Amino acid sequence: MPASPTDRHLAAAKFAEEWAGRGQEDMHDQTFWNQFLGEVMGVARVHHEIDYQKRVTIPHHGTKRIDAYIPASKVLIEQKSQHVDLKAAHHDLAVLMVRLLFCLYAEDSGLFDPGAFSSYLQVHAADITAFRYALINIFAVLDTPPERRAANLDFDEALVQLPYVNGGLFAEDIVLPQLTAEIRLELIVNCARAFDWSQISPVIFGSIFESILSGDERRAGGMHYTSPANIHKVIDPLFLDELRSELNAAGHNKAKLLALQDKMASLKFLDPACGSGKWSGYYCVSSYGAGL
Repeated sequence: MPASPTDRHLAAAKFAEEWAGRGQEDMHDQTFWNQFLGEVMGVARVHHEIDYQKRVTIPHHGTKRIDAYIPASKVLIEQKSQHVDLKAAHHDLAVLMVRLLFCLYAEDSGLFDPGAFSSYLQVHAADITAFRYALINIFAVLDTPPERRAANLDFDEALVQLPYVNGGLFAEDIVLPQLTAEIRLELIVNCARAFDWSQISPVIFGSIFESILSGDERRAGGMHYTSPANIHKVIDPLFLDELRSELNAAGHNKAKLLALQDKMASLKFLDPACGSGKWSGYYCVSSYGAGL
């Protein structure tokens, strides 16, 4: 037990050297803290001073576990393995959320066969490991073109009918967090089954992507979104303002309205980004709303 600040300093240096470059959360968590509290901090009866895997109640979320708790100092400990980048962990969670939103929308909007996503998850929902690999397999299939799927024997027959999604949304390998039984139930029943995601406007999805991922993360994952405000900064002065002026000038004159309709039908636009065509689709919606 360190008896002086100097001894404690030496003990801390020895402890840091011994643990440098190693440590797995699920294997060494108790050893790490027992040694630190005992040999460095001089705690006499360590096992009386720290609680591991302590159950806590979170309002509206039930009972959870925290890695460790020191009652005397009211310290909560959340531990991660060596080389786990906490910023990267946030990135993985953000990418997972975007992927889940895409799959929920794709299932309800007809991009996937009815129930292809939620039914597959439900089959594997009872076991946490099976559920995790179900998600991994879904993401892998969505990132694999049909001509390459036959060579992958790991693909479940129930998934090979899912369409290929290009753009890189499902290309990156991410670390999935622990998905409790409650989370699995919420995802399948309340998110997938009890809500019609096809009614969500693409503008809302764009806003969600904006809030979850940074610009660099969206570009890296092929998730490009342009807000309506920025779309109008381009299309209004380019052609939409002029067309609206012509519409107002035409009034109820049928001949002028037909001429304007012919003019619009003859217009051609280049979208060099070669994306989803959202801005041109938005233009059509705006024109229709204006009475054209």
